[in-house]
Parts: sequence; structure tokens; C-alpha cells
Amino acid sequence: QIIVSEEAWKCLNGCVEMDPDGLFKDGYVRLTSDKLQEKLVRKKNMMAQMHKDDMDDVKIEAKIKQYITGAVLPNLNPDSPEDEKWGNELRKVCVMFVNLGIKEQQLLAAARYEEAMRDVHEVLCEVQKSVYQYEGAINKFLMDDKGSTLIACFGLPPGAHEDDCERGVLASLK
Repeated sequence: QIIVSEEAWKCLNGCVEMDPDGLFKDGYVRLTSDKLQEKLVRKKNMMAQMHKDDMDDVKIEAKIKQYITGAVLPNLNPDSPEDEKWGNELRKVCVMFVNLGIKEQQLLAAARYEEAMRDVHEVLCEVQKSVYQYEGAINKFLMDDKGSTLIACFGLPPGAHEDDCERGVLASLK
């Protein structure tokens, strides 16, 4: 049961119908639920169709692929989603947290000065090379009250190995 104020009814008039016995003495109005339900179902179907049309757009697919790691891209098959069985499995992974030693002042300076930017870039590139050498994936770089941290993972599908923990340790020692 949906009851709206007199002001709301003025805004809704024409979009939904009032229940035949739905006008109250204080001006409130009870709406008919069947017409409202029918309208909601039509709107939901329209939104689902719009969403489907958007997802069929090649440009959107290309944009989404920019955010998917290179190890996963070759395994995505839009014609056969059942082939993606690895996507929902549980597995052990090694997560590496690296304190990069970059201070907040250095990051702020990197925004203004080219030399400071090169220093930060060099640190990030070296860590990236080390992680990629042992076939890991960089998850994120963040800056918080504890300093600058890079998070890398080893053993994410589909590039998992039996020795992912050792690979993580070797990458961290490099």
C-alpha cells in the first residue's frame, strides 16, 4: 500500500492512478498498486535493456579491458563464459606489502619538479620489474599515515605456480 501527500499526488498525477477509495479527509492519497507495479516492471525492463545495449558497445568493452590485468585478458571469452571456471575458485596467494620509503614530501615534490618525479618513477619501476620477473601482479600503490606502500600478489589466476610464496620472497629480496 502506497500513500502519498497531497503535494506528492499533484506531482504524480497522470503518472499513476489513485485507488477509487483512496482519497483521505486530510488530503492524502492511496495509489493503486497494480498500475504502479506495472509501471515499475516496465521501467526495470527498460533499464535492463539500456544496460544490455551499453555493454554491447565495443568502446565500453575496450575501456573495461584497460582495467583487467594482462594475465587474465587472454582467458576471457565473451562467446563462452562457462570457460571461465577459474574465475570463482579459491586458492592460496602470496601478498607482498612493500614499504617504498617514499615520504609524502617527495610525492608532493614529484608533482612540481621533474627530478623528484624521476626519483619516484625509478623506485616504482624497480619494484615493478622485480615483481614481474617472478610473475607477480601489482595490486596498488598507496600513501597513508604509515608512508608509501606497494601491494603485489603472487598466485592470482591464471598465472599461479606451486612456488608462489618463494617467488614473493625472492621478489622482495631483489
